[in-house]
Amino acid sequence: AGAELSGKRFTYSPSIPSDFSYHANEVGRVFYGATTSIIPAASQIHAFEAWDYFDNSLKTSMGVAPLTPDWDLENHIYISDSGFISNEGSRRLDYRIDHDGVTATVVLGNGTGAIPPLFGNAYNAIVIGSSTGNHSRGGTTRDVAGRLKPDIVGTATYTSYAGPIVGSAAGLLIAKTKSDSSLSTAKRPEVIKAILMAGATKDEFPSWSRTATAPLDPVYGAGEVNIYNSYRILLAGRQPASPSAIRDVCGWDLNSVGTGLSLRYFFTIGSGLSGTVSAILTWDRQVSPINGAWNQGITVSVDNYDLRLYRSNAQFEKGDLLQDSISTLDNVEHIYLSNVTAGTYMLEVSSVSGSKQFGIAWNVVGVDGDYITPSFSAAAPAIDSLSSEMTVSGGAQAGTRADDSGFSPLVFPWLKDGIATTFLESGTGLNRRVPTADTGINKVLVEEICGTFSHNSVDLLPVLNADDGTAAVSPVVFGAP
Repeated sequence: AGAELSGKRFTYSPSIPSDFSYHANEVGRVFYGATTSIIPAASQIHAFEAWDYFDNSLKTSMGVAPLTPDWDLENHIYISDSGFISNEGSRRLDYRIDHDGVTATVVLGNGTGAIPPLFGNAYNAIVIGSSTGNHSRGGTTRDVAGRLKPDIVGTATYTSYAGPIVGSAAGLLIAKTKSDSSLSTAKRPEVIKAILMAGATKDEFPSWSRTATAPLDPVYGAGEVNIYNSYRILLAGRQPASPSAIRDVCGWDLNSVGTGLSLRYFFTIGSGLSGTVSAILTWDRQVSPINGAWNQGITVSVDNYDLRLYRSNAQFEKGDLLQDSISTLDNVEHIYLSNVTAGTYMLEVSSVSGSKQFGIAWNVVGVDGDYITPSFSAAAPAIDSLSSEMTVSGGAQAGTRADDSGFSPLVFPWLKDGIATTFLESGTGLNRRVPTADTGINKVLVEEICGTFSHNSVDLLPVLNADDGTAAVSPVVFGAP
């Protein structure tokens, strides 16, 4: 796709294409383009023609196991109604996602027709529509009809480009889980899916709605992808279930629980604050070859989980039920409740049947769009000096978490004309370089994960570096809180 994609290596499977595809080229630009995607550093791309993917990767209709992938993310920007492979194709993709830990994003068709067999009926993939609402709808038609799709929508007119927007966002989260061992558990597709959906926004869609048995909106799913929200949720870290510990107001977990049992996640909204709670619970459909032999056919099973939000108290007792998500069809449950006032709350995950591991993610956002300050908040992080080696550190601890594990991380978005250009995390140093055309006043904004936007900031004046034509910002050393 030209110089923009320089430094990227393509593996054509199984053969090099004989012609140019404008559609594939534009999808690639959005998905992994060096200046047009959220994952510009993706260096290895496997390119399949759709039928070759079914034949040579999923091994559909061949009576053998799918190919074991050596990649982390798949992005499918096509639909199909080929009856003889539709059920098996979706089931084999679900098997790959669950068995091999590959996250897959797939799209619905343009127009408001029925959901296409491939891959809109998949359980384990992230099914994507357009923020315009001009995409397939009406519930799934295969492997249990009436399940709600899409899962999430992307900011593009056509699903072909909404898909790689969401796929690129998933790629950023996956890349972070691979570079930070403390986040490695979040690489599981159930968690990536939950984090993306929990971070999605609904304000763009005045008609958005859900019910206890229909947890997603029938047109917009969980809402519009918002990588800023989802990245914050990821960086908040794993927040394990506990019967007696307060967790952050955003976070995630990978867990499991047996039939008839439940797990609990507590969080607190501080005095004088209120916010909107968004939580997603999702788990994979299980797909297996009969008697371990693919030539004998495929069996499928889906566990049934419920998600509920309760008011609680300092003694971790269950109070009033505020909202529940108890679909018997979907493998996704969604809590979304506005105007939640100060106090302690409990998210409860219950297994109606089965013990499949699940991914859960949650996010609490204030009524003004800012993030709720964690209940264990510290004093605002401070800029110590404006020297060439500038130190940013957290303030004195104002309280301790119930599990005494310290503060949530800090992030440091660099801003140019008020627009965030990149993230830095606590404990890292940077000699940030920007193109000469972007010289001028930049700003580094210190934030606490899940905290407010009101922490200290400082203007940085880039100095022209004549050697390579870039502007070098003074080195900055960041200190953990």
